[in-house]
Amino acid sequence: MLHYQIEFDDYRQHLIHVTLRFLADPTQVLSLPTWIPGSYLIREFSKHIEAVKAYDEDGRQLQIQKLEKNKWRLFNTDHELITVEYDVYAYDLSVRGAYVDQNRLYVNPACACLGLEGQEHKEIEVEVFLPDELKHFQLATGMQAKSLVKGRYTLKA
Repeated sequence: MLHYQIEFDDYRQHLIHVTLRFLADPTQVLSLPTWIPGSYLIREFSKHIEAVKAYDEDGRQLQIQKLEKNKWRLFNTDHELITVEYDVYAYDLSVRGAYVDQNRLYVNPACACLGLEGQEHKEIEVEVFLPDELKHFQLATGMQAKSLVKGRYTLKA
C-alpha cells in the first residue's frame, strides 16, 4: 500500500506538505505526470514541487536525484520502508491544479502526489489533515472517505 499524508499548515504561503510512505523497489523512480486526460495543455506539475527529501525507516536521509523535470530517482533502497517528503506550491485555480488559502483548499492528486513507477496499481491511502482554524471546511471527494475526527480524513483508492 502507498500511504500519502497531506497537510495544510502552511496554507497562508499557499503550500501543501506531502509525506509519502511505501516499500521501495531496488531502482525506485518517483514521478508526476506532465499531462492529464481532459486537458489539451502540457501542465508541468513538477514545477511546483519543492525540496524533495527521502528517509529510511530509521530516519536517515537517503539520496534522491532529479532525473528529468518530472522524475526523481531514489538511491539506497535496500531499506524497506521509505518516507519521502516535499512541499507543493498551490496557487493554481484551475481544476487540474492545486490551490490553498484561508477560504479554500483544493488539490488534484495528479499534480501533488508523486507516483511510483512500477507500483501504479497498488492500493492507496490518503490522510488529509486540516489545521484547527480550517476544520470548518467540508471534504468533497469521489474517493471512499471516513472522518476519524473533524479535520482529519482518511481516503482510499
